[in-house]
Amino acid sequence: GRGRFVHLSTDPVRLPANAILESIPCGVNLGYGGTTPASRPSPATANYSAILTGDRSLVLQKTADPTVTVATLTLTIIEGDDHTVYAAGGTAGGAITGFMTTDPTPTPAAGQVAVRIVNMSPTGGAMDFFVTAPAADLSTATPIAANLAFHGESPYVNLAAGTYQIRA
Repeated sequence: GRGRFVHLSTDPVRLPANAILESIPCGVNLGYGGTTPASRPSPATANYSAILTGDRSLVLQKTADPTVTVATLTLTIIEGDDHTVYAAGGTAGGAITGFMTTDPTPTPAAGQVAVRIVNMSPTGGAMDFFVTAPAADLSTATPIAANLAFHGESPYVNLAAGTYQIRA
């Protein structure tokens, strides 16, 4: 299988963090919104990294003091699947928890991009998500994902390549 990691912890005391997968660094100095493998220098800038199948452990360590474990996330990698692992939470010293999606990685037509929304807001409830031209009026827009609950995933939507604003 293959995987990538997205760091969405909101606790500034525990940021930035290093992501360690089975004792191997896979992301360094990751702040809020940091991702792997994209945080690694070239040529390791692919969207996903190869990971052995089965149960795996991803440990987040504080970059400034690697003896401090920020979180330990357990994940199961399936042969032939692409996965995204999200770490979220941590507000006011609370627990940082993991959530994993399986990514079907569609191939859009030439001149198109495939977009999927994952609601990672634990306090936002079910939300409508819009992908529009920058500053477009939402009162006339149609959401690409309607009433998407926390940890909900929209299907992929193909859009013409361009500049967009994503809002909820």
